[in-house]
This record gives sequence, structure tokens and C-alpha cells, in this order.
Amino acid sequence: MSEDAEPASAGGEEAVAAGSAVRGPFVPLVELTTTMSAETALRTIHRKLLDRIHENVDGVEQRLVGEYLHDFRVAVRRTRTALRQLKGVYPKKTASRFSAEFGWLSKLTSPARDLEVYLDSLAEYREALGNRIGDPLDPFVAFLREHEDRERSACSVGLRSQRYRTLVTEWESFLRPPADEDPRPGRASRPVDKLAAKSIRRAYRRVVKRGSTLAVSSPAPAFHKLRLDFKKLRYLLEFFGSLFEQAHVEDAVNTLRRTQDSLGKINDLRVQAEWLRAYSGPATDAVSYLESYIRDQQRGEREIFLDDFDLFLAADSDGAIDPVIRCLTTAD
Repeated sequence: MSEDAEPASAGGEEAVAAGSAVRGPFVPLVELTTTMSAETALRTIHRKLLDRIHENVDGVEQRLVGEYLHDFRVAVRRTRTALRQLKGVYPKKTASRFSAEFGWLSKLTSPARDLEVYLDSLAEYREALGNRIGDPLDPFVAFLREHEDRERSACSVGLRSQRYRTLVTEWESFLRPPADEDPRPGRASRPVDKLAAKSIRRAYRRVVKRGSTLAVSSPAPAFHKLRLDFKKLRYLLEFFGSLFEQAHVEDAVNTLRRTQDSLGKINDLRVQAEWLRAYSGPATDAVSYLESYIRDQQRGEREIFLDDFDLFLAADSDGAIDPVIRCLTTAD
């Protein structure tokens, strides 16, 4: 259930963040310095993300209770974002090969997370619909649980496979400091703050350009692509946040999170509607009510997002982003 090379999973960071109105302070992913080369900084970022993958893989494979699957997927997605957004630092063929393999890993774990989020959402839907949705929904819940069990088993098989072991082993080897005589791509020795400036500004402009074209009636892939653009921009700020004024970066990240939450809900509902269409069990009134409720929620969340995006573009919201962009302008 994906629309492009990046899985349109309903289980992104927004699914966790939306459960709490309180956000902790911004903490950069790693501590970088402006004296670092782009290559040294990128390897530092990727080693940290590999640690996160290692910390969560057993929980995913063994299906332990907790946020293991979510955290594993976030680390994989961030790894791939850094590979694809920071081109010219690693050898092109190497970056392309690892990007494809981490893409496989993301697709492998996407359906299981979608279903995990859906099942967690059903309590909210039952409460919203009251007596109209109750025991008659049980066959649909059983359908979701059957598919969740199947997809979690597929995750476990994939994470025990030779393909996964080879990926991790070769990635660990690549991330070790290279020998001085090894050839380097042109941007490898570029100062990291220059790389950060260019990458973040480009990602910010992409968000503004794509988001400004959306309307309530825009096709689902357009909202999904903007959601990915928002994630890429936020990831870049998290990767390089230690290079800039922390208060400015924290304001920018929190502004992005608020707007991204709306896009996450839109995507959750789209994926959940797809599972309803895939269901071929008894057509109970409860299922019909749920379909109608999700359809109404989709339109409502789109309207909320467009209002949020207007605020994101407005002067008072831009005030959170602009200081970072201005800081980057002086760095480039």
C-alpha cells in the first residue's frame, strides 16, 4: 500500500507525537562542529542512526511490546534521507546502493506499522461513533489483526535474512573512517556548515513551493509528497541543529512538527480507508459507519492542514523558520 518509492505508512513520527500535546526540548541528533568536513559529519550522523537501528531490531524481530517498530523505522527513514538529500559526499554508486537497501527495509516494515497504528486508533473511533460501532466491527478487527500478524512475521523473517545481515555488515564497514589515500567525491571535504546551509534552504523552498499549490480537493499523492518534504526538512534540521543557535532551531523544528502532524493524520486516514476497501467480510452497519466517519475526517483534516499551512507561511509562523534560514545564508 504505497504510492511511490517511499512507503506511505500511517505509522510515522506523527502517530506518536499526536498522542501528546507536550513536546520535549529539541535535542540535536549528534554534536557537530563547523570545522568538520561534510564527510566526517555525515558518517557521524549515520553511525548514530545505525546505533538506533541496533537498539530496536531485536524488539521488532521478537515482536516485543513497545515502540521498537516505530523507532526502528524512524532510524531507517532518517538514514535514507541523509543518503538522498546530501549527495556528492559519499561515492555515487555506494550511496545509491545503500539507499535502495534501506528503501527495501522501509517497505518491509511499513505495512506492520500501518496496522499497528490502525488498531490503536479503533478505540478512538469507537468512542467517537458511540453505540453505532461496537461488536459488529469485530470481524473487521479480526481481519486487521490477521494481516498485522502476517506482516509482523514478514518483518521477523526479513530481519533474520541474509540480505539484512549483509546490509548491516557492509554499512558498518563503510561507516568506518576511510583511509587517507581513498578517493573522495568532490563534496566530501566541503565544510559541513556549507553543506547544511544549501541542503536546508533547498528543502525549505521545496516545502513552500509544493504546499502552496494544495487545496482540499488535491489528490492524495500530493499531500503525501508534501508530508515527505516536511520530514526531509525536519530531519535536516535535526541532523545539523548543533551547528546553529539552539533556540532558533528548536522553534523551527516545533513549527514543522505542528504542521506535519496534520499531514500525518491525513495520511493515516488515507491508509485506513484503503484497508476498509480491501476488507471483504460482512458488510455490517458498523463498517459502513466507520467508512463514512473516516471519509468525513479526511476532508476535515485537509481543511485543518491548509489552515495550519497558512499559519506556517504567515509572518508570525515564519518567524520561527526565518532566523535559521538567515543563519544559513551567512554560512553558505
